[in-house]
Amino acid sequence: MLTVHTRPPAEPSAAIEGFLASTREQAPYLVLDPGVVADRYAELGALLPAAAIHYAVKACPHPAVLHTLAALGSGFDVASPGEVRLALGAGADPDRICYGNPVRGPADVASAHAAGVRRFVTDSAEDVRLLAAHAPAPGCWCGCSCPTPGRPPRSPPSSGPPGTRRSRCSARSRPPG
Repeated sequence: MLTVHTRPPAEPSAAIEGFLASTREQAPYLVLDPGVVADRYAELGALLPAAAIHYAVKACPHPAVLHTLAALGSGFDVASPGEVRLALGAGADPDRICYGNPVRGPADVASAHAAGVRRFVTDSAEDVRLLAAHAPAPGCWCGCSCPTPGRPPRSPPSSGPPGTRRSRCSARSRPPG
């Protein structure tokens, strides 16, 4: 059983306090402290030591956030060719990038594969065929929704048709022919 500890809201870091005290900029603005990003990543890793943490690039694609997390060895969840480029540009290891958007075209898959991405999320047989054709490498991992014959889902699945459950499975793609 996982115990979640709550803590009071964080106070702004010294770097953020310094910016707020000295800025003449008109609000609104975004103030990031990469040290806080690093601290939160370390805290999450300590709470979930067996987890492979993947940061969703869409949450905040600011280069300072991505560089900090890449330097710490974080994985990245990406949903577009642009997010693949941002993660790689920040120094992410392509083996730690997961292309989590199953709504993509052949060019998106091929460009991610050419950049070294080998983890993809899929939710249909058609998409598995797309991955096999455009990401043809042994060891290309695909997360997918797998049907549970004769059993309704215990709770609504996060994706996929009724009667499916989220499951970890893999598909090794092969070149056509």
